[in-house]
Amino acid sequence: MKCALVIGVSEYSLYNELPACKNDADALESLLLATGEFDDVRVLSDHTSNSDIKNFLASFVSEYQGRCPDQLLFYYSGHGHFDGNYF
Repeated sequence: MKCALVIGVSEYSLYNELPACKNDADALESLLLATGEFDDVRVLSDHTSNSDIKNFLASFVSEYQGRCPDQLLFYYSGHGHFDGNYF
């Protein structure tokens, strides 16, 4: 089984917006679906607050608990930021 997790964060409250990041995530989703190679393609490019992203990842982990995909593609487009010891 091949799975893909794609996250594109374009809107920020403290930083400049990056409109291309949402576009990148949506374009990658189209590409992955067009190939037909992935059994599960999940995209988060709207409602991308910190808690939304954590819930998105936790949902995937919870659903696949006890079974492991053969391949996992993880794609992130957005700003990075250090907050203390957290990135």
